[in-house]
Amino acid sequence: MAVMALTRSTIADRTPRFLNRMNTARAASGLKAVLLVLRLRSPSLIETARRTMQRMILMMDVPRFTFCAGCACLRLSAWLIVDRRTEGKRGPTNKLARLRSGGISREFASIFSHVTLAYNHFTQRIMPSSLPVLFCGVLLSCSLVLQCTYALRSSRTSPPMGWNSYDSLLGSGNETEIRDNAQAMAKLLLPLGWDYLVLDAGWYFENASFVATDGHARLVPSKSLFPSSVKPNGAPNSFKPLADYVHSLGLKFGIHVMRGIHKQIVDANEPILGTSYRAKDIAIQSDKCVWWDDFYGINMTHPAGQYYYNSLLSLYGGEWGIDFIKVDCIFGGRDGHTRDIIAVSNAIQLVQQREIWLSLSPGLGVTPAYAAQLQQYADQYRITDDLWDCWGPCYVDGVTVQQAFDTLPNYTSLVGMRGLNGPSWPDADMMPLGIIMDPGHTRQAPTNLTRDEQISLVSLWSIFRNPLIFGGDMRHLAGDSFTLGLLSNPEIISINQQAEHPQALVVNQLGFYVWLSYQPEGGVYVAVFNVRNAQSASYTISFETVTRKQGPLSCQVRDVWARKDLGSYKDTCTANTPSHGAQVFLISGCSKTN
Repeated sequence: MAVMALTRSTIADRTPRFLNRMNTARAASGLKAVLLVLRLRSPSLIETARRTMQRMILMMDVPRFTFCAGCACLRLSAWLIVDRRTEGKRGPTNKLARLRSGGISREFASIFSHVTLAYNHFTQRIMPSSLPVLFCGVLLSCSLVLQCTYALRSSRTSPPMGWNSYDSLLGSGNETEIRDNAQAMAKLLLPLGWDYLVLDAGWYFENASFVATDGHARLVPSKSLFPSSVKPNGAPNSFKPLADYVHSLGLKFGIHVMRGIHKQIVDANEPILGTSYRAKDIAIQSDKCVWWDDFYGINMTHPAGQYYYNSLLSLYGGEWGIDFIKVDCIFGGRDGHTRDIIAVSNAIQLVQQREIWLSLSPGLGVTPAYAAQLQQYADQYRITDDLWDCWGPCYVDGVTVQQAFDTLPNYTSLVGMRGLNGPSWPDADMMPLGIIMDPGHTRQAPTNLTRDEQISLVSLWSIFRNPLIFGGDMRHLAGDSFTLGLLSNPEIISINQQAEHPQALVVNQLGFYVWLSYQPEGGVYVAVFNVRNAQSASYTISFETVTRKQGPLSCQVRDVWARKDLGSYKDTCTANTPSHGAQVFLISGCSKTN
């Protein structure tokens, strides 16, 4: 694993005598322990544990008792976290069954071996004369247990819900626009769980040809776009005032960044913070983003490559208080850069102040196999090109809603798989609903999708458990009851946040697509989409098929969009679905009848 290899290499360079004293298996366990220390995030406790471990390692004379006790505690913490983060993918976790399967029992065997080693070393060599070392070991172990509890509490286990500025503002927007959208979001959407507010590209442009930097190769907010970012005495601009404002509303704040380093920074050859290297030392000027050549790639084999990404996240997450990072031109068959993905993921793990959600883009050329290899390093990742407000043929290159119906069934096995901060989520892009930028990018206009098409889009995103990111201008929501209704139906939101095992039951059968998802309480959500028929059409839902129970069955049926109980039906019910429209039902309370 590349992350482990990097960690192993770093520690090996600093602690040769330490590694020579331990056999290969114990060294590997120790490296996992150190890596996990960096991953868990209680601001005070993690710092205590990290510094304690670091001091013992740098002394190159680590008492085996302390080290093994730390390993045991960390490995137990890791098991608990993995158990929590994978919970919900296959339904509630049965720990006893998993123990019997052998996987967890092997983990406990490893934990037990560490405890045994710690006890033996303590009784034979430490107890007579090293009480300070014992105290240090106990402190480390207690810190790790407490921070593990914090990590379990803080990790998000459902797809994110929020807003991105690109569709409506064609980039980051300016401070007035962002603050107004934040106020509308806090008032209208936050009570329903929509909490991420993300600025897309361009927040650093002072004008068309000049970007703002901090003199250490890092982009900072434009003072012309975000006046509150200006600091006294000529200090670099900062997003902290805006982030503090967004946080004061109860929201989380995110920004868009590009893979690599801006060409203006390379031309100026700015220094890389924490190193003796400069921008030209790490920039690969022949490696430009295909669709935005202002950015050069990073030489990740250079010693300062990782330091560069570390410095970015230290500033953006540690000092500014960013909760969400969208990294673009980094993920996909055309734009994919695996080493950069791992480097950004590593850098996020070093930020102790907060949990940072990592989103990877743009997604062109992604396959399920490619995504499965990299989902562990991110929280969400694009699996399609940009989605536009088109059902079929579109006015711009990208993905249409109709095309998404054929793509998403290929990714159901990856929904909720373990990621950076918990479960990770395949992402088919934000939803271009409400008031967005028009095709000519000159003014705002209503989405081109019809009302039925918008219902289909939200229904598909919800039942697939796609991240729910709204792209419309939220300043218009108060006067747009239809769009607000799309975003505020609590039962539709519940499908996205809580339902399990999303799957496509029918793919383009006589123009219909049918999706299932399972309610934790035992019911089955059934979404029927009339994707390719020019007129309304009927589809019959078989209770035996969707519930996997033998009939004849009598079931209760509820219309989720209408939030209305339709009564009891025997064996089947029929969905009369408009062209390009959708209906979502909850089938529950099924009992066998004679």
